Amino acid sequence: MDVSNFIPCDGVTQHVHLKLAIKIFFSYPTQFVRNSGDKKVIKKEWKKLSLACLGILLATASQANTREGIYAGAGIGASFDQFNLSTKNTVTGFTIKSPVQKNTSALGNVFLGYGGTMDTGFFLGGEVGTYFPRRSATIYNRPGVSVTSLTFNDTLKVHDYVTADILPGYRFNDDWLLYARGGLTYANLNIYQAPGTSGVTFRADENKFGGRIGAGINYAFNDNLGVGLDYFYTRYQEMNANLPAFNIRFNQQVSGNYVGLSALYTIM
Repeated sequence: MDVSNFIPCDGVTQHVHLKLAIKIFFSYPTQFVRNSGDKKVIKKEWKKLSLACLGILLATASQANTREGIYAGAGIGASFDQFNLSTKNTVTGFTIKSPVQKNTSALGNVFLGYGGTMDTGFFLGGEVGTYFPRRSATIYNRPGVSVTSLTFNDTLKVHDYVTADILPGYRFNDDWLLYARGGLTYANLNIYQAPGTSGVTFRADENKFGGRIGAGINYAFNDNLGVGLDYFYTRYQEMNANLPAFNIRFNQQVSGNYVGLSALYTIM
């Protein structure tokens, strides 16, 4: 059996080659022994068989470099967010800083990227994406800064519209890629004050940028399919909003930690 015909293949035929190797390994010796009683011939043919199976198995070890070229993916994870709110009386300067509100939300995302690996193993890629849904937290019974006898319920929200990241990394082998992540998010921040006992409703929103930094690891099943584990920290620009009728200024600050899994497909 000539093993020179076994050449490296792509990920599509790996399972076929593996099944072929197993089939040959278990069926061929039995059939041959039935047809020959010469032990030397059997030993010689067994060596040929072993080399053939080795060639087939080596052919399954093709390069599996996901995130090479253009790729797309989707993920799901958890976002651990912190919402800070300060309210200030713009006339007297009296300020109340509400307790930090922490909230954990399920978060989905889709992304599109392009990457490449140098001969030295160093990787450089870029991604754009979006995250959904909107995350929020509510501060209950916040004391008033203009009418101090009243309390208010304020809901703070954030929604990442578009993200853009640079991914420098190192590819240890065909399967594993470790990378850092740094970039920006363009997001919407929102404040909503329910009427409550005061009867005063207030709503404001503003689009802000945020900085992102983190790291991730990617495992490739084959040249097209892979999975990733990501962590990153995001801090958004502050949002200021005024309620002139009551001389109130709101200041919102949001930050969050994200951990999630993603599946990606390399297009070309």
